[in-house]
Formats: sequence, C-alpha cells, structure tokens
Amino acid sequence: MFSERVTYKTTKSGSNTHNFHPKVCTNEILCLFEEDKVEKMTKPYTKMGTSYAQHGNFVTPEAKKFTSPERYPWLVRQIAGLFLKLVINKKFEQFSQDWGCYEPLDTKPYAHTK
Repeated sequence: MFSERVTYKTTKSGSNTHNFHPKVCTNEILCLFEEDKVEKMTKPYTKMGTSYAQHGNFVTPEAKKFTSPERYPWLVRQIAGLFLKLVINKKFEQFSQDWGCYEPLDTKPYAHTK
C-alpha cells in the first residue's frame, strides 16, 4: 500500500480519502490506482520516450509496433460484425419507423421508370 493518505474535495460527495504515492500522482486519475498498477500502465509510454531520446525519431521497429493499430482476434471481429449487422441495423429501422419513415433510406424510386 501507499505511505500517505490524502484528502481532497470533490463536487459531489464532499471529501474522499485515497492512498497514493506522491511521486507517481501527477494526475488525478492516476491517484486512484496503486503504484504498481500506475507503473504497469505507463511503462510502454516511458519506453517510447526512452527510444525517442536515444534515436531522435519514431522510425524504429518498436515504435512502429507501438503505433500500429490494434488488431483483435478473428472470432472477436466476427462477433462484433454480427452484432453490428443484426442488432444495430434493427435499432436503426425501429428508430426510422418511430420517426415516420415507411421506406428504406436506400430506396431509389426513379431507378425503374423510363
């Protein structure tokens, strides 16, 4: 645990007491976590800062890996796609019917007339 207890004022509940390490707590949100968790969360950013200080740029392979988009596993992508296709589309249809739409938005009424 941390060595100090700090009381600070909040707008909703009066005052709250949290444990934090004064060297780590530079941000109010980080004050809510224990020191080892804060270190774990900030470790990749510290590593990138060290890499930038050594190389002077972010063109290293480790920086490319750090800045590349996160790719979820195949099954997670399929489940998310199915959710979007079924649930979200049904909610949009229900929303448009509530607003009084009676035809789909992609209807082309003049496409078949000559």
